[in-house]
Amino acid sequence: MKNERLYAAIGAADDELLNRCEAEIKKPKFTWVKFGSLAACAAAVLIFCIWAIPGLISTQNNPTENTPNNPTMNSPHNPTERIPFDPNNNAIVGLPALDFNLADLHNSSGIEADRMIRMRTTDFFSNGAPDTIVFVRVLDIEEWIYKDRDIGVYTSERQTSTVQVISTVWSGVDVPNTLSIMQSKYGGCCAGEETNLIRVGGVYMLPLRYWEGDDVWIIDGDLDVLFEVDDQGRVWSHSAFEEFRRYDGKDWSVLVDSIAVITSDVDFPAAITMFGRIANDWGRLTEVTIMSVTHSVSEYGYDQIEYGMRVDDVLSVAATTWSSWQPETGDEIIAISHDSTAYLEQGGRYLMHLDPSEGGPYIEAARVARVNADGTITAIPLSVHDNWQKSVFSEFDGYTVAQMQEQAQRAKAWHERFAN
Repeated sequence: MKNERLYAAIGAADDELLNRCEAEIKKPKFTWVKFGSLAACAAAVLIFCIWAIPGLISTQNNPTENTPNNPTMNSPHNPTERIPFDPNNNAIVGLPALDFNLADLHNSSGIEADRMIRMRTTDFFSNGAPDTIVFVRVLDIEEWIYKDRDIGVYTSERQTSTVQVISTVWSGVDVPNTLSIMQSKYGGCCAGEETNLIRVGGVYMLPLRYWEGDDVWIIDGDLDVLFEVDDQGRVWSHSAFEEFRRYDGKDWSVLVDSIAVITSDVDFPAAITMFGRIANDWGRLTEVTIMSVTHSVSEYGYDQIEYGMRVDDVLSVAATTWSSWQPETGDEIIAISHDSTAYLEQGGRYLMHLDPSEGGPYIEAARVARVNADGTITAIPLSVHDNWQKSVFSEFDGYTVAQMQEQAQRAKAWHERFAN
């Protein structure tokens, strides 16, 4: 093979080295010198390749050299089994980013029901705020061992990750320094391996909810967006939604600033309460007086209670309501409750969200408060079979009717600016 073809085949020698080698070949007077020069030249090429090619490969795999929408996998999914907790390491810098799209994930049980349809950062709050949003570093990952007194112990299709909280973006609760996060395992992101998508040593910005039953935290909307911070401090969303992808390749502080605009709004505290969400999304906030209480049976054979009531005032109408039904002050209406035990008293005054669905309006105990003689409200106690839910008025005991109307208006104002 000619020298030029040798260098072309290797593909790493520069023109100066090629010319130098050619000069050596043309000048020798003795055959042994010619072959010696050729050997020296080939050796030089090999040394150059050994030095240059790893650098070229490293450059190609470095996300810094790639477009923001195409990070590459530069490390194994879990390069180490565990890293220690380090209270002095609060740097928001992680591992080289993985390249996968959450829309491509799958697992053996199907995951469509797990998709929360979070399409933008505002959705983390408009559809029910998480308990906290934090930057975390993953310390270890283990199979989730489920313990049941009847069936014993088994390993589920989930994993738990111990993480160190390195920075809090927003929080409605006190957050410890370390958390245990439970996630399902998915395929489609990591060379055929089913994982929980995060890696030991990785840094992520996660919206989290606390699951008291298992004393773990879960990621809110982890099939819609998973904000990963790479080794350059840049964010990658792994999302199919453009509103999340616009942060890809940008410094993590850009994402934090965007969330700060949402959470620092003056009406944000009213909007993220359950009362505020219902005021914007569902029904009419109405003050009524109960005129009659009648037990009946629905067309499907269920016990129900029909409350005859007089509308004293309509305080707020949901911004996203789907019904044109609109009670007026002074109207007498019948509202239906599917509870078998009456919880409203004839002659009593109440503040409630009326559901205008077909066949109604309907009411639920969790969405009703008593109006006291001094104008303040008290949440209705829930029955035993309703103990899984919480009254939307419980955190407002002692507020006046006027203050509740203001809460509803503030919640709708925030949604109008950021979410609707």
